[in-house]
Amino acid sequence: MAILIELTKSAGVELLAGLLPRGPAWDSRQPFLAELLEALDTALMEAYNRIVDMLKEADPRLATQTLAAWLTAWGLPATGESLPVTTEGQRALLVGKVTAQGGQSREYYLQVVRTILDDDAAVVTITERPYGAVFAAWVSDAWDLVVGVPLMHHWWVSVPIGPASPKWAAIESILDLTRPAHTVVTLVEA
Repeated sequence: MAILIELTKSAGVELLAGLLPRGPAWDSRQPFLAELLEALDTALMEAYNRIVDMLKEADPRLATQTLAAWLTAWGLPATGESLPVTTEGQRALLVGKVTAQGGQSREYYLQVVRTILDDDAAVVTITERPYGAVFAAWVSDAWDLVVGVPLMHHWWVSVPIGPASPKWAAIESILDLTRPAHTVVTLVEA
């Protein structure tokens, strides 16, 4: 993460003076130019520092002014839940939601399914196979899809319940929402 630095008035004047053309007519020590640079510096530094503030807001760990928009975008609070009272608590809830991604880890997804089943000892397996053709390099036109359905991976997730169980639909929807990129998920009864 890049470190964002707010500029002070004197640093801004020095930066603006460095942008002046070379020559005796543009010497920043001349009273008129010095006053002009200071006047420009005030407005430019306010704008620059505001941009730095907004860049900090792009990180959910630091958001304060845009925290409500972040929470709405991530669907928080969930239906029937309430937000923590403190800003730190709301930020922690948001960061937990944003970082709750399993990547390609099968263990993460196995635990997600076990959590929905409310059984940490449930026998859940994920079998991965290529979906159609094995992923390989190829020559193509610029308009061809980079990854088509035949080049996706296919997960068969076997669970100890049947399609009649209400948890079946919950598992299907959660896996569909959080599955790894380029992966097709099929739920099967164990």
